[in-house]
Amino acid sequence: MKNSRLILKRVFLCSVIFSLISVCSFGKERKVLYAILTLKDSTIVEGYLRSFPLTDRAVSVKISSDIEGKSEKYKIRNIEKMEIKSENGDSISGVWKPMFVNNGVGRYKGYIAENPVMLLSIYQGKNVNGYVGMIWCLVDPLSGYSEVLPCFYYQLPDMDYAKCFLIMKGTLFYKRHKKSLMREFADYPALVNMLRNDTLQIKEILKNPMIVIRELDKIISASMAVE
Repeated sequence: MKNSRLILKRVFLCSVIFSLISVCSFGKERKVLYAILTLKDSTIVEGYLRSFPLTDRAVSVKISSDIEGKSEKYKIRNIEKMEIKSENGDSISGVWKPMFVNNGVGRYKGYIAENPVMLLSIYQGKNVNGYVGMIWCLVDPLSGYSEVLPCFYYQLPDMDYAKCFLIMKGTLFYKRHKKSLMREFADYPALVNMLRNDTLQIKEILKNPMIVIRELDKIISASMAVE
């Protein structure tokens, strides 16, 4: 029974993650979302989110008081957080935070982006926090074709930015994902071993990438307890 509940929780978490990524949807049938912005000067702005898609290229968030009304722009640099209300409007279904990010993963060191990106907070642990956002990725170098893909991040206490650990490029990249994750977390041998011996399976990670961060959180907590 406990295992069944755990599986259901994982499936539910994943469905929540990807339904909230509708904030970044290109589709004409995207939902109209109600947002509450808290600015860094403590100003509260409420209204309908008019920024589509909300990716790593966005520098501002557009909010309008009416669904079809004129929108106002708020620079992401000036935002403390953005809360999205549930469909019935009686609860908060997601909290987005502007964060500086490094989208390099695995052997690619990358760099910290100049502008902050809006990320959805999906894991808050003792020693690690987890986020997801949408980024533009070059899919076909020959044609120059790019598309928007989910990118998952982690942040340790001594990091003032979020680090990408997985870009969701599909199941065709199982082996590449595994090698990339092992390189990314090379400083944590226990986690690398879990990936190497398939205690953490890529197919399960792709269903819920935060299981990697949860295990990392456990490993760091255990090492701190020994010290």
